Amino acid sequence: MGRLAGRPVFGVMGRSAGRSILSILMAFGLLCGPALNPGLAQDTAGTVPETEGACLDAGGRWERGGLGGQLLCFLPTPDAGQACSAADDCSGFCLVESGTETGTCSAETPMFGCFSYVDLDGAEVTLCID
Repeated sequence: MGRLAGRPVFGVMGRSAGRSILSILMAFGLLCGPALNPGLAQDTAGTVPETEGACLDAGGRWERGGLGGQLLCFLPTPDAGQACSAADDCSGFCLVESGTETGTCSAETPMFGCFSYVDLDGAEVTLCID
């Protein structure tokens, strides 16, 4: 349990208030998720196949992914392996090794695990996606 100046956080605002605030923040994060990810140059919402057949027809792999083990379509990116220096150079992520100026476009989307990428402003960001 978190503490604030030596007092439990829930003791300061009450357990139900803490849960309400947490619920609001989680809902806000779910509603604004794509807008909060500056690493992708394109918004792919609605274009990812949601069935195994549609995924395979699109050239993807239908597999479990992430910590939740949800069945997902992993699609190859058209610019996989190409050199990049900003997010809008790639349809997926512009992956970089720490301290390098040039990266490589990711091979598929979605991606899980920890990796460094270049955002739309050209800044290096490290992200972990579960």
